[in-house]
Amino acid sequence: MFAIFHGEIGRYILFWLILERMIGIIAQTRDHLEHYGLWGKFTNHQLTQLYACRNLETSSLVGWLMGGLNYHAVHHACPDIPFNQLPEAFERIQKVLENHNLPLMKREAGYLESTLWLSHHPSLIGEVDSSNRMKKSL
Repeated sequence: MFAIFHGEIGRYILFWLILERMIGIIAQTRDHLEHYGLWGKFTNHQLTQLYACRNLETSSLVGWLMGGLNYHAVHHACPDIPFNQLPEAFERIQKVLENHNLPLMKREAGYLESTLWLSHHPSLIGEVDSSNRMKKSL
């Protein structure tokens, strides 16, 4: 209301438009990074959810700012788990996968490193070679 009364409405609207666009760019980049190049179907829905999304290594602050979605595969497979319990769920799921002789989920480098790597290694659906990706098992 202060902006309206002092003739600053144009600057106020411009500020919010720029802010909205910046947040949109960050959200779209994050969303693209967490799914890009992981297309595929696995033997059941849960495994598809676990292996078709990226888990990223981040600091606890970045993990909190991203709402825990650095554990994106766990979020997809078990969306009812609160974000602060996703790290523990990741570890438990890893044990279940290991007990059933299934490949462990991977944790890739953080948002910036993974974005840079993927920007230099584009792929199309059907061209994904999971052995040629920057991954790190826990």
